[in-house]
Amino acid sequence: MSRHRPCVRRSITETARPAARPAPPDPRRELPGPAPPPIYPAPPPAYPAPPPAYPAPPPAYPSPPPAYPSPPPQYPRDEAAPPVPTHPRETPVPSPRFHPRPPPDEVAAQHRDRMIHLIALNTPYDGNMRGMRGADLQCYREARMAGFTTTFRAMLSNNVQDMLRIVHAADWDTPVVNIRGEHLFASWRAVLNDGQRSTRPLYSFDRRDVMNDDHWPNKRIWHGSKSGGIRAGDYCDGWRSNYAALSAMAGDLRIPGGLISQAQPVSCDQKLIVLCVENMSKYHGDRILKKKRMDAAMACSAAAEFIAYTPQRIVMFIQIFFCICSIIFNLLFIYYCRKDLFFHKNCRVLIWALIATNIVHSAIVGAIQGMQLVQMFTVTDPCDMLMSAVLCYSLRLPTLVCFGSHLTIHLSVVAERAIALRYLSSYESSSSTLGFVLAVFSITSSFALTIYGTKNYNFTGRMFYCTAATKSTLLDISATSYFVVAVEAIIILLFGCVYHLSLKKSVVYDLRSKYQAKENLTVVRLLMPMLLFHFLIFFCFVLSYATSYSIRRLFPSDSAFRAYLAAIYIVPIYTACSPLLMGWILRRHRLSRTQALIRISSKTECVNDIYFSNYAWNIK
Repeated sequence: MSRHRPCVRRSITETARPAARPAPPDPRRELPGPAPPPIYPAPPPAYPAPPPAYPAPPPAYPSPPPAYPSPPPQYPRDEAAPPVPTHPRETPVPSPRFHPRPPPDEVAAQHRDRMIHLIALNTPYDGNMRGMRGADLQCYREARMAGFTTTFRAMLSNNVQDMLRIVHAADWDTPVVNIRGEHLFASWRAVLNDGQRSTRPLYSFDRRDVMNDDHWPNKRIWHGSKSGGIRAGDYCDGWRSNYAALSAMAGDLRIPGGLISQAQPVSCDQKLIVLCVENMSKYHGDRILKKKRMDAAMACSAAAEFIAYTPQRIVMFIQIFFCICSIIFNLLFIYYCRKDLFFHKNCRVLIWALIATNIVHSAIVGAIQGMQLVQMFTVTDPCDMLMSAVLCYSLRLPTLVCFGSHLTIHLSVVAERAIALRYLSSYESSSSTLGFVLAVFSITSSFALTIYGTKNYNFTGRMFYCTAATKSTLLDISATSYFVVAVEAIIILLFGCVYHLSLKKSVVYDLRSKYQAKENLTVVRLLMPMLLFHFLIFFCFVLSYATSYSIRRLFPSDSAFRAYLAAIYIVPIYTACSPLLMGWILRRHRLSRTQALIRISSKTECVNDIYFSNYAWNIK
């Protein structure tokens, strides 16, 4: 029996592991005994199995051995086994489509800050609160003493302010809570429109319940408003009077519902509750301040690049040079040509107005460019270059008015010459009132055109380069410039019509009519080159601005593009060249008049030749 035990143990092992390959028989150790059950030999594996990525956990309960071994998998000889990789493949993880959510603490902080507080003052007040500013100041002081960093204002209406406008528009849908953060109203709109008020208590800044504390015996609140937060008309003389004869609208906290519902006028000598409300939640306030800080940081970095860009300095220096030349040339024109304007007084008023706009435009543009050029060489901190948008607009507005006045004055000259052509016989004896009226009309219409072109100007930001052509005003200024060029072309056609009619009416026998018609011809000959030059300059200027933003990508940086925009502003070149051109035309006109006077005053054989040479019907 002892001899057959190894054989039995061997058969049990083989039965438990049917997939194992049997060892070759050893004749030396072969013992007689019962034959083992037949086993199907498994073929050798074509590829070794990969190691498991993670070891299998041990079974909770061992499984019993199978009664009969299952046959191993067989593969046909002409087919290979499927390939097994020796290492696991790495599947690429796609990038998330949405930003991950912030941590729970940050979400809770945002939710906690996105609310506006409604808190009562620590003492009741009558109608004399020293005005709205006094009530707002008291809310501000008590809020600071309570530890609030936001701004509180009195929830009151007066003759210049509706209670609706106290809270910033961004927080009109923000929940309203008490000093402990407990919900009072669903939103500020609900406060104004008699929304349902919760049963949570309303506290003062010193955390006392105004409904249950005897310090406020009268449970009504001042607000001076009607439904919707609109001023009601009764507010104790602007909250400056406590006379019993005066009254103001007040709401009752004991009535369930809103704060403004069933408001009744109350005598101003009674002391009621005064509520204070945050004008902006901390959430929106931090967002606005953060945006302002980011804008200021970006502006400072852009200012540093602007200061270091040499072509910008060169362009600004050239503009200053032409502005100085323009002032000098216009003053010389006034000094030398004031006696050469042999025109009617109305026409002379308009020409002097044109010269004055040249001087004012050049002086202001030169001052702006000179101030900024000095700052570029002297400032140590780039943020010192920043100026208020309101200051920049106030400096650029006169230059834009002068820019448009050239067009409107040319139009006024056409109107003045048309009136002179209509009244040839009596226009010479008229006064200069029409000239001043047309000059005022020119400036006013140019001012209106400028206001339209800059109606979308951003007055809240700060800029390092003072210009009126910003992203918000670019479209309107471009449309205004196109309008200027179109009207200038129409003015040229009108001047041609006036010249043709004056040429026809100059052949008359009346001395006054003939003189006025010739004056019209002289004025048109004088101003026609000016109009053509003005049209050419402004057409090039508008065309350059129209194509500048289509070639924006050709510039390597914003500083290069900004220098290009400054370089195509050629209005100072026009204001410097226009008096030279006008003076040259007047000089030629003076020479022609002198030659005509010499010809007339020269000795002739017959005195009648003088008359017939000047007033004959066929001599123009």
